[in-house]
Amino acid sequence: MLTKLSNYSKSIKYYNLFIYLTIGLSSVTLLGWIFNIEILKSWDVDGKWLKMPVISALVFIIASVSLKLSIDNKFKSLSYYLPLLIFGIAIFSYLNYYYFNDYSNVAVYDLSIFVVQPLTVLAFSLIGIDLLLISFKNKKFQLIIEIIASIGLLLNFIFFITMLFGIKSIGNIIFFPKVSFQGTICLILISFSILSSSPNKILLSVYNYNSNAARVGTMQMNLIIILIVFFGWFRLSIERAGYINTEVGLGIMICFFILICFFVIRKGISVIDRKEKEKEKEFALKSESEEKFKDTLERISDGFISLDTNWCYTFINKIAGETMGRNPKQMIGKNIWKEFPETIGEAFYVNCFKAIETQEYQYMGEYYPPYNKWFQSSFYPSKNGLSVFFQDITEKNNREKEIIKSNQRFQLLSKATNDALWELNIET
Repeated sequence: MLTKLSNYSKSIKYYNLFIYLTIGLSSVTLLGWIFNIEILKSWDVDGKWLKMPVISALVFIIASVSLKLSIDNKFKSLSYYLPLLIFGIAIFSYLNYYYFNDYSNVAVYDLSIFVVQPLTVLAFSLIGIDLLLISFKNKKFQLIIEIIASIGLLLNFIFFITMLFGIKSIGNIIFFPKVSFQGTICLILISFSILSSSPNKILLSVYNYNSNAARVGTMQMNLIIILIVFFGWFRLSIERAGYINTEVGLGIMICFFILICFFVIRKGISVIDRKEKEKEKEFALKSESEEKFKDTLERISDGFISLDTNWCYTFINKIAGETMGRNPKQMIGKNIWKEFPETIGEAFYVNCFKAIETQEYQYMGEYYPPYNKWFQSSFYPSKNGLSVFFQDITEKNNREKEIIKSNQRFQLLSKATNDALWELNIET
């Protein structure tokens, strides 16, 4: 299970997931108001939780769209105006609460769909500030953005746990009863979206690590938190239903917490161990394959060199070393143009750069003055550097020249003979 989650986490963009969840949750609440479905308004069958106002659902949808546009760098002007719209809604909500409604005459669980509480107005304002700073694309604001989002995440997580577990001591805080359950979840999701979409992820830097151990560790951390929250709620529910007392419930919770940590961490260790073994096996196979390839290159009659993107040697076969008069092992890591500055500007130099720039195969057959030899070379570029096969064709060229000279001498001799015979025929 952890393996699948770890592999899935490599490709998933968490901020997209949180944004879509926020839009979906807010849309469900809006449908509850449109079709007057009570459970969709508050998610509470006992009527103890506040209904999320329509205006809150609209703000969360607008905030999610604004964040998505800023991240994708689309419709820049709209990504500026939407946070300002949220500020406008916050001001309207504040005026609506203090001047246009007598809250003392409104039942706590029968709020008007356009009335939101001061704490919600503050949340709207903080969301607007964060989104506005994000739209500016200024790195100096990153820490401020993440601090605001972290404060919102912490407070709303406390509200979420309090409502889910029904903790009365925290529920006695004066502003707590005026927070809706869906609104709390949406604010948590938006805070996570902002934190996970940050380029630097200062406060969530652990999610930036790409090692197997880091990926498995973050998945373990997320899984442990989810399981503890769920079973904590389950334990309190059966305790309040009278099936167990507090001491038994606490003991079960402690034992369960230990078991969760043991099995999840044990599974994580086994996943990391398996991945490391697979990595070692892959490395061994790769090394074996490279050794076979190098052995093949040592057996060919052509000279072969490979260069990295910095023009440094990564491999030289025996023929190439003999041709250059250098020790192949001692040349590894050295820059070709520093070792052979006389080649700069020559045909070999030009073809090397042309192959890298165009990423296309190049061929040349040229005379190389420093060695007083003729070479034919083939250049094979790649993203990792350049491979060059070359062959000394001096003897071949010399033989061809001798053949050409012989043909020319033969033609001259044949012409001279024909001319002599022609003159002899005229005299006779």
